[in-house]
Amino acid sequence: MHQYLAKAHVELGNWNEAKGSYETLLLYIPENESNILGYANACEHLGQTKAEAFSHLKIKNKQSKLIPILILRSLDSQDPEFAATISAQYKSACSKVSPTFFRELRVFYKDTSKVSIIETILQKNLSSLESTSTFADSPDTPQFPTSLMYAYYMLGWHHYFKSEYESALVFSTKCEDHTPSFLDNYVLKAKILKKLYMYN
Repeated sequence: MHQYLAKAHVELGNWNEAKGSYETLLLYIPENESNILGYANACEHLGQTKAEAFSHLKIKNKQSKLIPILILRSLDSQDPEFAATISAQYKSACSKVSPTFFRELRVFYKDTSKVSIIETILQKNLSSLESTSTFADSPDTPQFPTSLMYAYYMLGWHHYFKSEYESALVFSTKCEDHTPSFLDNYVLKAKILKKLYMYN
Protein backbone atom coordinates (compact mmCIF):
# COMPACT_ATOMS: atom_id res chain seq x y z
CA MET A 1 0.00 0.00 0.00
CA HIS A 2 2.78 2.45 0.89
CA GLN A 3 4.36 1.76 -2.52
CA TYR A 4 1.21 2.98 -4.26
CA LEU A 5 0.94 5.95 -1.89
CA ALA A 6 4.53 6.96 -2.58
CA LYS A 7 4.00 6.85 -6.35
CA ALA A 8 0.75 8.79 -6.04
CA HIS A 9 2.41 11.50 -3.95
CA VAL A 10 5.25 11.75 -6.48
CA GLU A 11 2.80 12.17 -9.36
CA LEU A 12 0.95 14.88 -7.42
CA GLY A 13 4.15 16.61 -6.36
CA ASN A 14 3.44 16.07 -2.66
CA TRP A 15 7.11 15.66 -1.77
CA ASN A 16 6.83 15.70 2.02
CA GLU A 17 4.23 12.94 1.88
CA ALA A 18 6.28 11.02 -0.70
CA LYS A 19 9.33 11.23 1.55
CA GLY A 20 7.31 9.89 4.48
CA SER A 21 5.95 6.99 2.42
CA TYR A 22 9.43 6.00 1.26
CA GLU A 23 10.72 6.23 4.84
CA THR A 24 8.01 3.79 5.90
CA LEU A 25 8.85 1.42 3.04
CA LEU A 26 12.52 1.48 4.00
CA LEU A 27 11.65 0.40 7.53
CA TYR A 28 10.39 -2.89 6.09
CA ILE A 29 12.92 -3.36 3.25
CA PRO A 30 15.94 -1.14 3.96
CA GLU A 31 18.07 -2.44 1.06
CA ASN A 32 15.55 -1.74 -1.73
CA GLU A 33 17.31 0.47 -4.30
CA SER A 34 14.10 1.73 -5.89
CA ASN A 35 12.77 2.97 -2.55
CA ILE A 36 16.10 4.50 -1.56
CA LEU A 37 16.24 6.40 -4.85
CA GLY A 38 12.60 7.44 -4.42
CA TYR A 39 13.40 8.81 -0.97
CA ALA A 40 16.43 10.68 -2.31
CA ASN A 41 14.39 12.11 -5.18
CA ALA A 42 11.79 13.41 -2.73
CA CYS A 43 14.51 14.93 -0.55
CA GLU A 44 16.02 16.61 -3.60
CA HIS A 45 12.69 18.29 -4.35
CA LEU A 46 12.65 19.49 -0.74
CA GLY A 47 16.02 21.21 -1.03
CA GLN A 48 18.51 18.52 -0.03
CA THR A 49 21.14 16.94 -2.24
CA LYS A 50 20.95 13.23 -2.99
CA ALA A 51 24.26 12.75 -1.18
CA GLU A 52 22.75 14.32 1.94
CA ALA A 53 19.68 12.10 1.68
CA PHE A 54 21.81 8.97 1.29
CA SER A 55 24.02 9.99 4.20
CA HIS A 56 20.94 10.42 6.40
CA LEU A 57 19.81 6.90 5.52
CA LYS A 58 23.32 5.55 6.18
CA ILE A 59 23.16 6.89 9.74
CA LYS A 60 19.88 5.02 10.25
CA ASN A 61 21.13 1.85 8.56
CA LYS A 62 24.81 1.49 9.44
CA GLN A 63 25.00 -2.07 8.09
CA SER A 64 23.83 -1.13 4.58
CA LYS A 65 26.04 -2.23 1.70
CA LEU A 66 23.93 -0.50 -0.94
CA ILE A 67 23.77 3.04 0.45
CA PRO A 68 27.57 3.67 0.37
CA ILE A 69 27.56 2.75 -3.34
CA LEU A 70 24.65 5.11 -3.99
CA ILE A 71 26.48 7.86 -2.12
CA LEU A 72 29.48 7.37 -4.40
CA ARG A 73 27.26 7.39 -7.49
CA SER A 74 25.86 10.75 -6.45
CA LEU A 75 29.30 12.38 -6.07
CA ASP A 76 31.15 14.07 -8.90
CA SER A 77 34.67 12.78 -9.52
CA GLN A 78 36.04 16.24 -8.72
CA ASP A 79 34.40 16.19 -5.30
CA PRO A 80 37.13 15.35 -2.73
CA GLU A 81 34.52 13.28 -0.89
CA PHE A 82 34.54 10.74 -3.74
CA ALA A 83 38.24 9.91 -3.33
CA ALA A 84 37.99 10.04 0.47
CA THR A 85 35.02 7.64 0.50
CA ILE A 86 36.63 5.20 -1.94
CA SER A 87 39.82 5.23 0.13
CA ALA A 88 37.96 4.60 3.39
CA GLN A 89 35.90 1.77 1.89
CA TYR A 90 39.00 0.27 0.30
CA LYS A 91 40.82 0.13 3.64
CA SER A 92 37.80 -1.35 5.35
CA ALA A 93 37.42 -4.00 2.63
CA CYS A 94 41.12 -4.89 2.84
CA SER A 95 40.99 -5.24 6.60
CA LYS A 96 37.84 -7.37 6.54
CA VAL A 97 38.65 -9.23 3.29
CA SER A 98 35.30 -8.40 1.70
CA PRO A 99 35.22 -10.25 -1.64
CA THR A 100 32.17 -8.41 -2.99
CA PHE A 101 33.45 -4.87 -2.39
CA PHE A 102 35.27 -4.32 -5.64
CA ARG A 103 32.62 -5.93 -7.82
CA GLU A 104 30.19 -3.37 -6.41
CA LEU A 105 32.37 -0.58 -7.84
CA ARG A 106 31.88 -1.79 -11.41
CA VAL A 107 29.20 0.87 -11.99
CA PHE A 108 31.93 3.56 -11.93
CA TYR A 109 33.94 2.07 -14.78
CA LYS A 110 32.01 4.03 -17.40
CA ASP A 111 33.49 7.24 -15.96
CA THR A 112 37.17 7.50 -16.87
CA SER A 113 37.83 10.25 -14.32
CA LYS A 114 36.49 8.08 -11.49
CA VAL A 115 38.45 5.08 -12.76
CA SER A 116 41.62 7.18 -12.67
CA ILE A 117 40.97 8.12 -9.03
CA ILE A 118 40.28 4.49 -8.09
CA GLU A 119 43.48 3.35 -9.81
CA THR A 120 45.58 5.94 -7.98
CA ILE A 121 44.18 4.79 -4.62
CA LEU A 122 44.77 1.11 -5.42
CA GLN A 123 48.32 1.56 -6.66
CA LYS A 124 49.36 3.93 -3.87
CA ASN A 125 48.10 1.57 -1.17
CA LEU A 126 49.55 -1.52 -2.83
CA SER A 127 52.98 0.09 -2.93
CA SER A 128 52.69 0.99 0.76
CA LEU A 129 51.45 -2.46 1.77
CA GLU A 130 54.28 -4.15 -0.15
CA SER A 131 56.98 -1.96 1.39
CA THR A 132 55.76 -1.27 4.94
CA SER A 133 52.62 -3.43 5.48
CA THR A 134 50.61 -0.25 6.09
CA PHE A 135 48.08 1.82 4.14
CA ALA A 136 49.49 4.91 2.46
CA ASP A 137 47.78 7.38 4.78
CA SER A 138 48.20 5.28 7.95
CA PRO A 139 51.93 4.59 8.21
CA ASP A 140 51.79 3.90 11.94
CA THR A 141 49.14 1.17 11.73
CA PRO A 142 50.51 -2.20 10.52
CA GLN A 143 48.07 -4.40 8.60
CA PHE A 144 47.63 -8.16 8.56
CA PRO A 145 49.20 -10.01 5.59
CA THR A 146 45.70 -10.61 4.19
CA SER A 147 45.45 -6.90 3.38
CA LEU A 148 48.24 -7.27 0.81
CA MET A 149 46.56 -10.36 -0.60
CA TYR A 150 43.33 -8.44 -0.98
CA ALA A 151 45.12 -5.47 -2.56
CA TYR A 152 46.36 -7.81 -5.31
CA TYR A 153 42.86 -9.21 -5.67
CA MET A 154 41.30 -5.77 -6.07
CA LEU A 155 43.83 -4.70 -8.67
CA GLY A 156 42.99 -7.89 -10.53
CA TRP A 157 39.33 -6.83 -10.64
CA HIS A 158 40.31 -3.27 -11.50
CA HIS A 159 42.20 -4.31 -14.62
CA TYR A 160 39.51 -6.85 -15.48
CA PHE A 161 36.88 -4.09 -15.50
CA LYS A 162 39.18 -2.03 -17.73
CA SER A 163 39.48 -5.00 -20.13
CA GLU A 164 43.22 -5.14 -19.42
CA TYR A 165 43.21 -8.89 -19.02
CA GLU A 166 46.98 -9.52 -19.10
CA SER A 167 47.47 -7.05 -16.23
CA ALA A 168 44.48 -8.53 -14.40
CA LEU A 169 46.11 -11.97 -14.65
CA VAL A 170 49.37 -10.65 -13.19
CA PHE A 171 47.63 -9.41 -10.05
CA SER A 172 45.36 -12.43 -9.72
CA THR A 173 48.44 -14.64 -9.91
CA LYS A 174 50.19 -12.54 -7.25
CA CYS A 175 47.12 -12.96 -5.05
CA GLU A 176 47.23 -16.72 -5.60
CA ASP A 177 50.96 -16.89 -4.85
CA HIS A 178 50.42 -14.93 -1.65
CA THR A 179 47.44 -16.95 -0.38
CA PRO A 180 46.56 -20.06 -2.42
CA SER A 181 43.60 -20.80 -0.13
CA PHE A 182 41.71 -17.59 -1.05
CA LEU A 183 38.97 -19.21 -3.13
CA ASP A 184 37.32 -16.03 -4.46
CA ASN A 185 40.46 -15.26 -6.42
CA TYR A 186 39.99 -18.43 -8.47
CA VAL A 187 36.62 -17.12 -9.65
CA LEU A 188 38.34 -13.94 -10.82
CA LYS A 189 41.17 -15.88 -12.42
CA ALA A 190 38.74 -18.11 -14.31
CA LYS A 191 36.99 -15.04 -15.72
CA ILE A 192 40.32 -13.57 -16.81
CA LEU A 193 41.51 -16.80 -18.45
CA LYS A 194 38.20 -17.07 -20.33
CA LYS A 195 38.69 -13.56 -21.73
CA LEU A 196 42.24 -14.51 -22.77
CA TYR A 197 41.00 -17.76 -24.38
CA MET A 198 43.38 -19.67 -22.11
CA TYR A 199 41.42 -22.83 -21.39
CA ASN A 200 44.24 -25.21 -20.47
